[in-house]
Amino acid sequence: MTSPCRTQVVYNVTKPSLTIFSPDPSIANGTAVVVCPGGGFIALAMGNEGYDVAKALVKKGITCFVLKYRVAHVTNNDPVKYFNEAVHDGDTAKQRQQREAMPLGIADGKAAISYVRAHAKEYNINPNRIGIIGFSAGGTLAASAAFNYTPENKPDFAAPIYAFF
Repeated sequence: MTSPCRTQVVYNVTKPSLTIFSPDPSIANGTAVVVCPGGGFIALAMGNEGYDVAKALVKKGITCFVLKYRVAHVTNNDPVKYFNEAVHDGDTAKQRQQREAMPLGIADGKAAISYVRAHAKEYNINPNRIGIIGFSAGGTLAASAAFNYTPENKPDFAAPIYAFF
């Protein structure tokens, strides 16, 4: 779906996944980044805050893993309207769904870092150069990754960009 913001948006994600963007081997520098799009834990702005970011970083030699993480269940076919009802109109039931989705998304972000570290050799990545970047709700994932981590899911760097909460 393309949102009114003119970017690809996905919603009702129940199974997390990663889309991998690998740089040309001649410029690969061994750094990896998990990219977490935003969307208020209701949807994911996969275009401008996911794939576009990955495409820009790949040109710098960075291997990117765009994360589709779990979000709240949208009960209509318009996630932007649903988001506005939760955030701007104060719909408490929808706000509760957002809050309940947050720990799921955070767990998905940490699992993504663990996955990248466990498969670092396979992707020609330095296991000590794995970070996470996120925008809005994805920024919350990136910031949260820097707390209560294990050796497997500890990011080497985190970049929360305009974090949601």
